[in-house]
Formats: sequence, structure tokens, C-alpha cells
Amino acid sequence: MRLVPIAIALLLAATAGAAPRVPLISQRLPAGRKPGYRGDNRCGPASVAMVARAFHRRPKLSDAALIETLDRLDDGRVNQATSPEGILRMSSALHLRARVHRGFDGDWLTRVLRRGGLVVALGRPRFLPPTEAHTGGHFVSVVGITRHGRFIVNDPYRRKARGGRRYRVSEETLAAFVRHKPNGRLFALYRG
Repeated sequence: MRLVPIAIALLLAATAGAAPRVPLISQRLPAGRKPGYRGDNRCGPASVAMVARAFHRRPKLSDAALIETLDRLDDGRVNQATSPEGILRMSSALHLRARVHRGFDGDWLTRVLRRGGLVVALGRPRFLPPTEAHTGGHFVSVVGITRHGRFIVNDPYRRKARGGRRYRVSEETLAAFVRHKPNGRLFALYRG
């Protein structure tokens, strides 16, 4: 008899958007980095690396090695801005299914998260106040939704701390982040 209430509680937690076990990975100071590692422009690969960890892809690589591997898939150059097409190449290499949504759609994003997907979002960081990123474009991972409808964001960029940063933002804030970047978009990533 106790199994039914526990199962219902787990189901409610999942549908309420409890964040899956998605680790925070720093683009600048990831675990396993070697001397000379530079990560100021690796938000795309770091955001995809967080998704890879959640879906148990390439678990034997250190965080830094995973970021470097993914970074080369974009355009062959390292520590350069990632293109939207690069995110798709990274997803394919990890055997993840990807769907792209240009611009922002909160209902679409919510459906992806409730169906077990994770989302990498590209936007303009100055419209996402919790981020410390200072570039013209920035990638973050959207890993869940709270009971009150706020999106849970894993941001790989922190200026001084070792890890990334997890925070919750309103739909309006996340929408402004994506919509103010001319090529802003959402990438839904699912297990392949």
C-alpha cells in the first residue's frame, strides 16, 4: 500500500519539472583540465556536456576532455564561439536526438522538459540577469521547471568560481534572453 503513494509522489515530482540529475560543469574551469586549457568561449560545448552527463554519454572522459571533444565538432577550432549548427553536430556525435526551435516558445519548452528532454538555449546574456557572461551570445542548459513555472537553468559561466551556476528564471526572462539574439533558439535534446 505504501508503494502507491510513493509512486504518485515520484510521478508528481517528475511532472512538476524536478530537475533531472544534470551536473553543473564550468566552461572555464572544468574538472580534469590540463595546464593551458582556455574556456572563455566554450559555453556551447559545456552546455552540451551537461546534457551528455545527464544522458550518460561518454562517462569515461573528464569534463574538460568532453568539452574539448565537443568543441572540435563545431568548426574544428577550439575556444571559439559555437554556431547553432555546431550544437547539432555535437548532439549527433553523442547519439542524441535533436529538435530545433527558432526563437522562444514557453509551451514548447515546457513540453520538452516534461517529456524527459533537456534544452540548450542560445541567447543574449545581458537579458538573462543571473548570468555573469559578458559576450554577444551565450549558451545555457535548461534542465527543469519548478511547480511555479520558473525554468531551472544550468549556466556554465562564472567569473571567479570553479563550477557553473544553477538558477531559476521566469518565462519572460528566458524569452527575453532568446529573443534578443538574432539567431536565438532552443535545442531540445533527447536520448537517441
